[in-house]
Amino acid sequence: MRDKLQSDIFKTLSTAFFAAISYFFAELFQISTLIFKFSDTKWHVTASVAIYTAVLNSFLLYALSKRTSVQVVIIERKDKSDKIRLDDKPRATEVRINLNGNLNKIKNNVEIIFPQWIDVMAKGSPDLKQSENDSQKYLIDLSDIVHNSEIEVGIYYFDITIKPIYEESGRKGEVLAKVNGNKFRYAKNVKKLTVHYSIE
Repeated sequence: MRDKLQSDIFKTLSTAFFAAISYFFAELFQISTLIFKFSDTKWHVTASVAIYTAVLNSFLLYALSKRTSVQVVIIERKDKSDKIRLDDKPRATEVRINLNGNLNKIKNNVEIIFPQWIDVMAKGSPDLKQSENDSQKYLIDLSDIVHNSEIEVGIYYFDITIKPIYEESGRKGEVLAKVNGNKFRYAKNVKKLTVHYSIE
């Protein structure tokens, strides 16, 4: 998974933006006069722009190094498809969470949200917690993945089927994931699962 803020395009645009700001700073104060002694004073503008741009880029790279990439993929367990058709038998689904980047002081969680018409059975995992307010929602603490996995990957399984009271009509919905946390700290990438039910 590639963080958009880590892309070459973003870094190039940021450098161009920083260069424009640096030119403004250089007009106000030519910091290069404290470091260099040029015979031609025009060089101080160029050198000051370069110094300011380098400093701003350094701050950006430091900020990006503190980000955590979180990828959540929800698929049908057997054929790894992002679409699933329900019938009278439970279907196995898989939720895979990959973490990359800064893994220090992770305190947030991922919510896995099932449609109300789906009957959900979570397979045994101590890291899974059902929401107290919504039986269709499960919570996964990201810090548990870091502490319990050597490769920063958490895999969770659910068996799903349609609730009997909804069997009389066709249905379509999505199993969703929501990554909670500050968008400046977390790069979030979620792939949902589409669920169909039709009457035979």
